[in-house]
Amino acid sequence: MQLTSRMFLGYFCDNTLVGCVHYTRCLKPNGVHRAEVEKLLVHPQYQRQGIASALMQSLECEATKQGIELLILDTQTGDNSEKFYQTINYIKCGEIPHFVRDSNGLFFSTSYYFKKLLSTS
Repeated sequence: MQLTSRMFLGYFCDNTLVGCVHYTRCLKPNGVHRAEVEKLLVHPQYQRQGIASALMQSLECEATKQGIELLILDTQTGDNSEKFYQTINYIKCGEIPHFVRDSNGLFFSTSYYFKKLLSTS
């Protein structure tokens, strides 16, 4: 069975997976042009080496090839990831307070971002 609604990409150093990213396409008829970046992870030992940027660039390239024109994502408000997404031209479009709770029971907001991709047609 081919999984056509998800794209997974990994980054390897010396045959070791050190980073990954994936998106899920919207399956609604009015949303086939968009996908949600659901997780971007880079092992702490390999952070700040351009791996996250390379993964996102590859993901955007593959998404464009698949006809996706809009990527959306969310991240914890105030986290360093917000600066990263802004650096790679994602636009913040809002926040939802009280969105996630950590293991200590503290609540945090999430920020939503989007990026319009260049169409290949």
